[in-house]
Amino acid sequence: MPSLLQIARTLPANKGKVAATQAALAKIFGRDEPVMLAFSGGKDGAVLTRLCEPYAGRFKLIWTNTGLNFPHVEAFIREAGARYGLIELKSNVAADWRENGLPAEALTVANALGDGCHTEPKLQAWVGCCARNLAGPIREFLCHHGGPITLLHGQRREDKAPGLGMSAMSVPDHVHVEAPLAEWTNVDIFDFVAAEEVPLPEHYGEGVIDSLDCRVCPAQLSLPHAPRMVAYMKDRYPAELQIMLTGARRAHAAVNASSRRLAGVIARARKDEKLFVAQRTSGVGDCMIAALATAAGISYEESAAALGFPCDPETGLPDLPQGRGVNINEATLPLLKMGLPFATTMTKESDPESPAMLPSSDELKAILPGRNAVLIIFENEEGHALAWKDGRVVDAAATDPFHRRLNDLTLMGAIIFTEGAG
Repeated sequence: MPSLLQIARTLPANKGKVAATQAALAKIFGRDEPVMLAFSGGKDGAVLTRLCEPYAGRFKLIWTNTGLNFPHVEAFIREAGARYGLIELKSNVAADWRENGLPAEALTVANALGDGCHTEPKLQAWVGCCARNLAGPIREFLCHHGGPITLLHGQRREDKAPGLGMSAMSVPDHVHVEAPLAEWTNVDIFDFVAAEEVPLPEHYGEGVIDSLDCRVCPAQLSLPHAPRMVAYMKDRYPAELQIMLTGARRAHAAVNASSRRLAGVIARARKDEKLFVAQRTSGVGDCMIAALATAAGISYEESAAALGFPCDPETGLPDLPQGRGVNINEATLPLLKMGLPFATTMTKESDPESPAMLPSSDELKAILPGRNAVLIIFENEEGHALAWKDGRVVDAAATDPFHRRLNDLTLMGAIIFTEGAG
């Protein structure tokens, strides 16, 4: 498949945009003030430099040397600087990474906290790193310039940089920031490169059709050109690629761990949404309806109708007996009619003086794992029905329906579904 650069060589130059940009540059240079052209060795800066060729001697290139430049890109920058003049600024990326963390496309809050409160590895958003270490020194230079000055840069709307990147920098009134290529597209850029034979760094010829900045920055592995960049670096910069991959693996592991935790919470929440049917009345009433619906895996309406207390179509509330709910014995016949296999039992704790050979609460608990059930407890001098669903106690009357623990309960009885429910 031909590269974008190869396709561009078959297209005529976009004369309309070229003419409009040339007219804009004529006005800019007509202001008769110092002009700096931001240059980092990429295609956009190279095109803008060629368009400024008629004004050679009236502008200089300005570049931030991070100390981590790709050698072939740095050589390209210095070659252009020898022709047009070069203001070389510096930043200390290594120190920035120690203070703010490895640049990353995705990161968690825990890994990005300041004041030593972060979780290792310390990470930072790559856009902040670039702003401080690439654009930051240029901004400082412009702000401290003694008089009117213009900065030209090659960022374009197609780049989707907020505020057109450098155009959004906060600068004093004497600094004019211009983006003459703002309306150009990638195709326009490569069309011009091909038509005007604009030289580019060697990696463009290898299919990496974007700038290469810091040669060990792990965030670059998240950018669109990453696959071709990796293939190129395997051949030309294998040691730097391994450093880049090590940083990317650390960042990915941190984010992946957080993502897995979140996925688990979401999955459990989705399961919980289906795990219980909430009560609809306050006070004495529908706990048996909700518990049965939850344990049997049916709707509230189905449970209420089966127990003989259908819901009012307007209010959605069941027609319950005045002053009481539904007890365990009243549920037996409806369950038989529903065809659900179940067993009902009371416990010794429900009637300590009964001669019947009933299981204890603990004995009943021992047979619950692997089954769903309606559990009966006694509290506040009243009986209350809970559901036992998928190994959890569900109190459909509570704000947090999963706050109860089986070991904390004294069971008075249960309806145990032997198979097929839920």
